[in-house]
Amino acid sequence: MMLSDWENLVKSIENRNEEFADAFLAKFLQRRPYGEKTIPDSEAHATARMIFDALVELLRADPNQGRSPTNSRNIKDQLEKFGRLRARKGISIEAVVETMRLDFAVIWHMLEAQAKGPQREVLLSQAVRVNQAVDTLSSQVRDAYLRERAEMDNDSRIATINYLQRLINPQELNEEEYLEISKGLGIGNVEGVDALITSPRYSGLIEKTVLKSLMVGDVMGVRIQDCYCLLSPSKNDYFSKIVSKVPRETVSILYPLRKGLAEVHTALRGAPDLLRQLELLSGMHYEFPLHIDSAVDLVVGSYIYQVIPGLVDEKVKVLMGIRARERHNIVEAVETYLSTGSVKAVASQLYCHRNTVMNRLKSFADYTDISPLKPKNYALIIGVLARLHDEELSL
Repeated sequence: MMLSDWENLVKSIENRNEEFADAFLAKFLQRRPYGEKTIPDSEAHATARMIFDALVELLRADPNQGRSPTNSRNIKDQLEKFGRLRARKGISIEAVVETMRLDFAVIWHMLEAQAKGPQREVLLSQAVRVNQAVDTLSSQVRDAYLRERAEMDNDSRIATINYLQRLINPQELNEEEYLEISKGLGIGNVEGVDALITSPRYSGLIEKTVLKSLMVGDVMGVRIQDCYCLLSPSKNDYFSKIVSKVPRETVSILYPLRKGLAEVHTALRGAPDLLRQLELLSGMHYEFPLHIDSAVDLVVGSYIYQVIPGLVDEKVKVLMGIRARERHNIVEAVETYLSTGSVKAVASQLYCHRNTVMNRLKSFADYTDISPLKPKNYALIIGVLARLHDEELSL
């Protein structure tokens, strides 16, 4: 008997989808669950009518027969379309679910207004059923939404990889191509970029370590030959956190590229060869990732040592005989001078007088017979300092 009363109550509202749609639209405009995202009133109205028809079919179905709106191909297709459209419009899944919950409030109010006498008791006994009907439709819409988002994210990742591969391709790029890549990656053409590239031996580990960051778009990843490269705009605070997750033993190089995509294109093309040279160095005691300047110094220093090991060892032995504090000050001044080329810049960076800088550079020349002030000596000095660093770490 109660089921018959229930069927009569549902039947009393089944042809009133226009009234439902109007009531839903009023609540929708009042709540504004989509925020700044706009949906045409006509689209929202049509969707509300479709949802109402699906709810009525579900509410009047006999639970013992297992009938549901999914038995209707048309309704299932419309729910699928609704979920996918909302995903494409960039509306959050939370906002979509909140909108679906408005359907419960509207249809419950309609049923409550129609319930007379004994039907009111019937309606209260079916409250869970009404709620479950809304949840059933909401679940189908949510599943369609998530499928669409997954496809969109996958398409976006594929597009990003394609743009990155064009950027690191050896073929020269013109200004128009740089602008196209810039737009595709969402990075300004002259915007600074941070890059981390790892040797082939660690590529799989790095990709796994930062997988979550790759999935949510905090960082971009692409393979360069067999190496793996992570890139991110310099303004992105996430990059330093991502780099901190990289195991210290992972042979990798950090590139702070501040001159835009053209510099990225030029710098990263030689990165795989530099990484291979780093891996050939035996007995490395360094913590990775290495800054590009340090990586170059190591490789150059190793080459110099292979060519003239006796000369390098002689200079290193002399420097190791100096008191540690004095040696530190001298080496710090020389390294800073090699990277800046300016005594004034060294004084500024080390917070000391320029005369102090000159004295330390002269001390290096006195101990080693190699003047840091002469550019022709730079390669040899790099070789000496690299070997010195190894000796200090081995103590």
